[in-house]
Amino acid sequence: MHKALLGLTLLFSLSLPLLAQDSARSEFFGGFQFAHFGSIHTYDPFVEQSNVNNTEVSVNAPGWDATYTYHITDSIGVAGDFSGSYGSGTVSEGVAGIFQPVKYHMHIYSYTFGPVFYFSSKGNVNPFVHALIGGATGTGSACSSGVPCASVGSASGLVAMIGGGADMKYKKSMSIRIFQGDWIHTNFASYGGGSNVRISAGVVFHF
Repeated sequence: MHKALLGLTLLFSLSLPLLAQDSARSEFFGGFQFAHFGSIHTYDPFVEQSNVNNTEVSVNAPGWDATYTYHITDSIGVAGDFSGSYGSGTVSEGVAGIFQPVKYHMHIYSYTFGPVFYFSSKGNVNPFVHALIGGATGTGSACSSGVPCASVGSASGLVAMIGGGADMKYKKSMSIRIFQGDWIHTNFASYGGGSNVRISAGVVFHF
């Protein structure tokens, strides 16, 4: 049994270059994204820390999304997704024992990788799903009345994304990504995490 599995694995590995010769191509997606991050813990500029005891806020963060995909076949690809999200807002935070408005600014950058599965490549609309995993880094600053803006520093954590979308063919070398939606799970240690969502749209170049 083990020999049979080893043989099948070796056969599949050797066949990948042949599949690639017939169907492989690359594509690059670039566009706008809007992400919603829930349960982010805010920063107290007096004690210079952010932790799970601080106020939780929901952050709406527009930004950009860029993805490179290598197609093994017409229906299977491997993608690297990179994005930047930029959010800001005001929350009533306990600062030095007194509740007062705190303005915060957050930058979140993600880098994830994983498989992509396409349902159709023959029609004008090509739906797909993907499952991506990787990491993210969050940075930012906070300001309170009478206190200079202070850097939050940075925190890194794991990120997992499950989602999909649809591309509409514009011409042979270009498609329009009319919609992409992802469920995102993040874990940022002291900044919290949880379940989040993002939507994206933009242009896909085929080459």
